[in-house]
Amino acid sequence: IVGGSPWDIILFTYTTKVVMLGYTSESLEIGDLPILPGNHRATYIFAKMKEAMKKYKVKSARPGSGLQLAWRVFRVNLKLFGMVAGLVSISALLYYVPALFLRLFVNYLETDPERTNPAWGWFYCAGLFGFNAIAYLFTNQMWSLSTTSLQVAIRVQLNSILFSKTLVRKDVASSAPTKSDKDKDDGDKSKTKDTNEEEKKEDEGEFSSKAQIMTLMTTDVDRVSEFAWHFFTLIGM
Repeated sequence: IVGGSPWDIILFTYTTKVVMLGYTSESLEIGDLPILPGNHRATYIFAKMKEAMKKYKVKSARPGSGLQLAWRVFRVNLKLFGMVAGLVSISALLYYVPALFLRLFVNYLETDPERTNPAWGWFYCAGLFGFNAIAYLFTNQMWSLSTTSLQVAIRVQLNSILFSKTLVRKDVASSAPTKSDKDKDDGDKSKTKDTNEEEKKEDEGEFSSKAQIMTLMTTDVDRVSEFAWHFFTLIGM
């Protein structure tokens, strides 16, 4: 998409290069793929989301609430939301234009059975085909932005913030015991051994619990990111 012309982007022909790699290459590696745009990379998205966590706040909402997070996600992706909203509005209007040309064409067939003015018939047919094609192009561009740009961006943003918080909590949970704690257990080696085994089990339980929380939250993140699929209905209706 970086090296594609405007016409390539409109018709999605830039994806042909990626598809053809599956026919020409015996194995498909990351190095064989085109360079990922900078605004799609996790480092850039995480930095942008981290800045939004400090910059955008809803005063009436309590800290850590869903309203706060939704507002931050909306502000970070404001440009994409605006582009999708614009494409949805145009697509909604174009959806009814082919029906108008079809009505005019049927009316022409009924009012001019002798076909004295065939140019009007060709004009209505051309309008029916042309506006149908334009409507499909705008609709596909809307779906492309919703799925490959907006949905992926929201998913990476939420997953990166969630993963960064999980790493911090794991560092706290896995901190080494202090020297004073070790000195207290030096009197009884067997007791120390049993205690260490119990602490190890507790640490493993904490790690396991955090891994389960991460998995569950990732599932919720995927569900939240699916909002990009249904965002167009808020405007299209």
